[in-house]
Amino acid sequence: MNLRRIGLGILCLLLAGGVCFFALRPEPAEAGFTSEEVDDLVSFLGGDAAFNRKLMALDALRKKADVEDKLEALAEGKDVKLAVFTTTALGKMKTAAAKSNLKDLVKSTTLSKDVRKSAMTAIAVHFKDSSDLTFLESETASDSDLKAYCAWLKTNVYGK
Repeated sequence: MNLRRIGLGILCLLLAGGVCFFALRPEPAEAGFTSEEVDDLVSFLGGDAAFNRKLMALDALRKKADVEDKLEALAEGKDVKLAVFTTTALGKMKTAAAKSNLKDLVKSTTLSKDVRKSAMTAIAVHFKDSSDLTFLESETASDSDLKAYCAWLKTNVYGK
């Protein structure tokens, strides 16, 4: 019984370590990625591939330079689950263009609330600027659901 617990504990530690490694490693954008390759990845993401493969393609696309507009277009697509992951990818890019695109997604009333909330979270977590909090509060003032989520972000991410 103790060996089983020890084995389970080691497995949990390895899993947690792997998640932390992949989530926290800094990866700068790579230059030299052709527009054809970017278009191929975007096409693949819009196709009917398995979702885990789409996530790998999304991660590869995120690591390339100057793809923020392509990611915003994906976030505006019909696949809500992919759109949510795309907003996170934009946040991880931590560029001014990505931040601008995330703000555009928050402003878009045609998107689902899940996508808009994900864009709000990406702004709060990856940029954490008090002027962004002011922006989020003003953009969500007319929607009670988004306003409540903004209040949650204010408390739990910005610590206010």
